[in-house]
Amino acid sequence: MANFQISVPFHGISPNWIHRRDFVSSNGDSLSLRMTLKESDDPDAAAANLTGLTVPGFRLTVWQDSSGGAWDYGGVQSGPGTTLAQLEGIVSSLYPGTVDFVLGLGGMASWPNRCGFAIDIVHNDSLQDRLAEGILRLRGIPGAMATGIGAQAPQIVMGPPGPPGPAGPEGDVGPAGVTGSTGPAGATGSTGDPGPVGPTGTTGPTGATGSTGPAGPTGSTGAPGATGATGPTGPTGPAGTYTAGAGIGISGGTISADGQISITPTTVGTITPTNATQSCVVNVGSSNCVLTVQPGYVGQHLRLEIKQPATPRTVSFDSTVIYGTDITSYTASAVANARDMVMLFCPAGTTWTVAAIVHGFAV
Repeated sequence: MANFQISVPFHGISPNWIHRRDFVSSNGDSLSLRMTLKESDDPDAAAANLTGLTVPGFRLTVWQDSSGGAWDYGGVQSGPGTTLAQLEGIVSSLYPGTVDFVLGLGGMASWPNRCGFAIDIVHNDSLQDRLAEGILRLRGIPGAMATGIGAQAPQIVMGPPGPPGPAGPEGDVGPAGVTGSTGPAGATGSTGDPGPVGPTGTTGPTGATGSTGPAGPTGSTGAPGATGATGPTGPTGPAGTYTAGAGIGISGGTISADGQISITPTTVGTITPTNATQSCVVNVGSSNCVLTVQPGYVGQHLRLEIKQPATPRTVSFDSTVIYGTDITSYTASAVANARDMVMLFCPAGTTWTVAAIVHGFAV
């Protein structure tokens, strides 16, 4: 069996540089090529970790020589011809970063004397990364077919072996082979007996004072003390004064926040609210009338109760009352003895705005 080893950097110096090796074997041999994949070009680089590799794998492709090509070490380097074999690599479970390619005995019998080969990382059928390439030269064996080029070689009859010849001079020492990958770590030995206790060292300097710890939780509140004796009653102070603000009325010593007024208009009726006025009863007389509402304080609200007589009259507002987009006008209910409820607001202390109107209460 022809055993070859090749060490290939996974991350090369340049993406344009491809690792190159040439091998020589025989047509009648089997082939075993072991590739050790290193992390980089550094001679001391560790083997690449192939555990959990997500790519499909590694592939060794061998092709037949073809005519033409670029210069190769002073000679013509042929381009790839007919593909002779494609071997899938087997990732070693014992040696880190190691991939084996194996071809059985006679697998190279029909190959030509000069073949090209390449080793690739295969991502898919259309995407590969080239790791190494080179030339495989094969020597014919006695009685074998010529390796695909020319006619069959003549048969050679082997005679009986002759006596051993004298030993030749000792050859030079060959170059050192590629360092094999590190074997798996052995089992850890048992722990030895403890050694004697050494002498006590001198006391080191005092360390820096640590930072203050967080404050502890607040303690529970103590029980209340006994109530002291009641002091004597102080003298009665002078009577205070109260000035009514907006929305407050004082009448006969009574403070009220809902002052009400009433009017009985003729053809024109004027409602004059005070700061204490919150509502007004409008008793409609014997004529149609237009109501005027004098300005109030900012934010004042005023509820109107418009009461129709036995003969209903037309009642409306002048420009002191304005309408929005939901309620655009007002005319009192034309129903005898009916009552309309109208809610007004004075937002700016000038005109009044209509907030709500409900017609026709029979109260």
